[in-house]
Amino acid sequence: MTTPAQRISPCPRPFSDHVVDTIQGVDVPLRVFPGKSLEGGGKKPWLFWIHGGGWVGGKHYIPNVWVHPAFHPLGIHIISVSYRFMPQATLSDIYSDLSKSFQWCLDNLSSILGEDKVDVQRYIIGGDSAGGHLSAHCASHFQPKPLVELDIFGAVDLADPHFSKGVDRPIPYGTSSEELERLVRDFNPANAVIACPWYWELEPDMSQETLRSFWGTDYRPGEGDKKRLDLNAYTSKKGSRIKAMLRLLDSEGPYAEEKFKKLTREWSPTYHVTKDYPPTVVMHGEKDQTVLIKQSKDFADKLEKLGVEVKRIWSKDGGHSFEQSMGGPEDEGWDEFIVPCIEFVKKHAGV
Repeated sequence: MTTPAQRISPCPRPFSDHVVDTIQGVDVPLRVFPGKSLEGGGKKPWLFWIHGGGWVGGKHYIPNVWVHPAFHPLGIHIISVSYRFMPQATLSDIYSDLSKSFQWCLDNLSSILGEDKVDVQRYIIGGDSAGGHLSAHCASHFQPKPLVELDIFGAVDLADPHFSKGVDRPIPYGTSSEELERLVRDFNPANAVIACPWYWELEPDMSQETLRSFWGTDYRPGEGDKKRLDLNAYTSKKGSRIKAMLRLLDSEGPYAEEKFKKLTREWSPTYHVTKDYPPTVVMHGEKDQTVLIKQSKDFADKLEKLGVEVKRIWSKDGGHSFEQSMGGPEDEGWDEFIVPCIEFVKKHAGV
């Protein structure tokens, strides 16, 4: 979510907003983008999209810039879902939020989109970065099984030492270490957050007016957003993000190390895929330093050994979120990186 080349355009319409659940006073919403009405189109599948943001930020208001222009013209309905962020939410809590949203879709999409417009039993699941991790995990557990999984530079192996290795980076908004240590241990579910602009979505990089147009909602960033982004930087700097999500920050010794190893493997999709895993697109940039491409290559290798069809889409010069500059067929990279993803979905989703 940190690429400098962002494609910014108003949130596509129409859409409708819904609340799936309210937990300790915190709403867990989702946004429904109906697919394009096609003459004689019949019932179309839908996409369950999970955004990235290091499990600590991001938003569901608009999926990655290429997602709507790629799938809306095919009549595919796009459901962009939220979830509560760490540290108030554990990985188990986040998965619970996504499971509730998925069941909500099964129960409600027909009435919202029209019974003649959507086949609730046929869906694609996908996400980027942290959302790629979550979509890959959900793809192994949701029933019915998705038609396709879109793993967009997903963090599919949380046991990778890369995620627990501190990186030298500044705290951009200057929140003190004492305050950040307090924030990373704020486990009160009533303080949970479900949306936070990323660095490039705050002033002076982006005006509040542009943000509201981009997100399609009257969001007004505040000091809490800056502290949350500082928390993102701080947990990267300390290498403590995964431990914070697993509530193991203050655990030490051999037992704690063994528990950490056990839990990270439990929550890492790459260790749990089977031959029944859905056909999968794996997209990644060779120069990604946030989630190393080795994760996607190892994941693709394992799936193919199981007999699962995989479409590998590698960008030689791409960093993390390299595809966020591709908002349509006129943009550089669309034919090379997005069209193969579209064709794979068309093949396996029958659109």
